[in-house]
Amino acid sequence: MVELLVVISIIGMLMALLLPAVQAAREAARNLQCKNRLRQLTLATMHFEERHGRFPYYHTVFPGAVPQSGGTGPETNRPGPPKHAGWLPQISAYLDDKPLFEIWNDEKIAYNDPDLYPYMPVLVCPSTGSQQMSRAPYGATNSFVVNAGFYPRKEGCIACTRSRDHAPYNTDAYFVTPGLAARSANGLFHDASIGVHSGMRDVRDGSSHTLMFAENLQAGMWNDVFHPVTKQYDVRSAKQKIVMVWMYSNHSDDDPVSPSRTPGHYNQLIPIRSDEHIVHPHRPIPCGCTTPQVLVNGLLERIHGGTFDTARPSSFHPGVANVSFADGHIGTLSDGLRYNVYQCLMTPQTRRSDMPWNRFRADENDFVHVN
Repeated sequence: MVELLVVISIIGMLMALLLPAVQAAREAARNLQCKNRLRQLTLATMHFEERHGRFPYYHTVFPGAVPQSGGTGPETNRPGPPKHAGWLPQISAYLDDKPLFEIWNDEKIAYNDPDLYPYMPVLVCPSTGSQQMSRAPYGATNSFVVNAGFYPRKEGCIACTRSRDHAPYNTDAYFVTPGLAARSANGLFHDASIGVHSGMRDVRDGSSHTLMFAENLQAGMWNDVFHPVTKQYDVRSAKQKIVMVWMYSNHSDDDPVSPSRTPGHYNQLIPIRSDEHIVHPHRPIPCGCTTPQVLVNGLLERIHGGTFDTARPSSFHPGVANVSFADGHIGTLSDGLRYNVYQCLMTPQTRRSDMPWNRFRADENDFVHVN
């Protein structure tokens, strides 16, 4: 009996020692599969850009027909409401899934046809798939978001302790007019309805220093561009669920004042000279209102659902989130990456962007990436 108990104890100890190694091996396999799927999306997008001279829109429209009751009726030749699409249907033909593109582009198919929203394994990171599949109808599960650039969050500056009366520009007009933020220097993917697009010719900071895709735990369906109540296309809903954005904020209130690195304290009036910022009539001054959840993997254990603050890279991979860059390579961003570095990686032309203190230049010492 004693010998049996000793053997059982030894087996238990060995299992306790081996279990973390097994879990780590499983996570490594899931992470590798996640990176491979991210690479497929990135290569498909690069092929799309080569063909069209621009990156896909994060929102565009396809022709539609009059919807049938329940979305499962026969096709009709009568034109109806357009089909609002995210970025996936546009690149599906380059993912060896041309039939999906043809369905979206068929003017006889209405927007509520369930065949438009199939489950696609390439869009699911194995580390988060089961969680996301449980809340995505039509099987349109998604784990990845695209670089949509600057989101002018007006409430950000309201949260600052600095009086907005100190701002030297008309910040109200800037923050309430999304079109002012939709510039090719601010991001890669844009809204087709605004009439702005970006291509590789606009990536002036170097394609290996410009983000294209990232993982996101709060990503909704890959075509989640509708308002949850009105069911109509809504730019705010789209930018919360299928893209990542950057906002006009500093990393912290105690950033050192340096013309080439960081904006400075939020309580200071920062002189903006023409050689430091491209002149813009509505440019606000930087404010120290970056919140923890806007950082890479920020506050994962407390966040439920998607908001503008969560439209950033996030994952369940320990300490990092997988991303891809405009040159096609796959890398990782570490937890809590400084926000000015993130802003710089999101802007294809940082010098001409709306990024605070746009003379900042990120290098390999500022972020982590692997081939």
